[in-house]
Amino acid sequence: MLALYLANPDVDNLRRGLNVKVDMRRSRKEGRYLGATPKGYNSLRDNIDKPILVPNKDSKHIEKAFELICTGKLSQRGVIKLLKEEGCIITRTRMSAILKNPIYKGYVFVPGYKDESEQLINGIHEPIVSEFLVKKTQDIISGRRPKMSPYKTKSLSKFPIRGLIECEKCGNKLAANSSKGNGGMYEYYHCTNGCDKRFSAGKLEFEISKILQGLQLKPEEKELYVKMLELEITGDLRRNLEEKKRLTAIVKKLDKKLMKLNNLLLEGTLDSIDYKKIKSQNKLEKLEAEDALAKINDVKRQDFVKQLKSAFGLIEKLPEYYKKGSIETKRQIIGSMFPQKFIFKNNEVRTNKINETFLLLCKNSKGLKRIKKRDKLEKSNLSRNVP
Repeated sequence: MLALYLANPDVDNLRRGLNVKVDMRRSRKEGRYLGATPKGYNSLRDNIDKPILVPNKDSKHIEKAFELICTGKLSQRGVIKLLKEEGCIITRTRMSAILKNPIYKGYVFVPGYKDESEQLINGIHEPIVSEFLVKKTQDIISGRRPKMSPYKTKSLSKFPIRGLIECEKCGNKLAANSSKGNGGMYEYYHCTNGCDKRFSAGKLEFEISKILQGLQLKPEEKELYVKMLELEITGDLRRNLEEKKRLTAIVKKLDKKLMKLNNLLLEGTLDSIDYKKIKSQNKLEKLEAEDALAKINDVKRQDFVKQLKSAFGLIEKLPEYYKKGSIETKRQIIGSMFPQKFIFKNNEVRTNKINETFLLLCKNSKGLKRIKKRDKLEKSNLSRNVP
């Protein structure tokens, strides 16, 4: 009897706990939000005396946060600072949670339980932002995530082009390390796949410097290319002007639409839910048009020609840039010249592909003639392809 008396309350507690879980899951499936009241909402009671979320005065700040992120011009930190000036204080952690929370687009998250998987249910509360705006925000946030570098900077200090060379026998990337000899430390590139491929890093650097020194552009060729590019930019500037007029017209048209929406809401012709959806879509279209308008380059023709002539100095002084540049600069120069990995055989650089810009501009230079390559360009229309 004592055992039964002791076990009975425990069984009752388990039964009550199970009932609570079932009821909470049923409420979520009905579209009701359970938990702490999110920023931008107040928790009130509906006509059947059940809790429901209702947007409060902070909802406009939440909507603005999504819109600002969608422009791509401000980071989360910048949005937080801007909202703080308007009297809405949100921490960095909370802002990140807000931008990921489906509650603001009108959905309720139902976690997985037993055989049922997790799912999103249409909530009975009023959304603050449109689903399209949330998706656009997530795309921008995911695009800003920093990519991890596959190489360590410390090891690249002695081997700036490690990872850009492959083994001529097996095709694997060559590793690099230093070994101690009678004269001190020596740097080598070698294969780790059992091949005997091994060569001095100094020899490769010397060969690359020779190639870079041989990349020269004749003055008459340079002037010809500048004139050809002048013709190209003239057409681009004309198209930019036409695009600017088109986008300006779109912005003015959307401003008129937003004004008309406000009038319809005041007259009672349009309800608040439809008003928010249409307004959010129009505002986003306006922001995208303004962003595209801001990206249109207003460079004048004479300024472009001046910059173009200066830019040709990069190729003319490429050996100097490579010699004095940082590790990242050296890797960018080599990576831009060789889109694919290259091999080093018999003290010569060999590759299946060379960047077409270098190939067109400096085809007759000594530098490119030193590179053993398989791809060949037809001599016809070479200059026409340069722009």
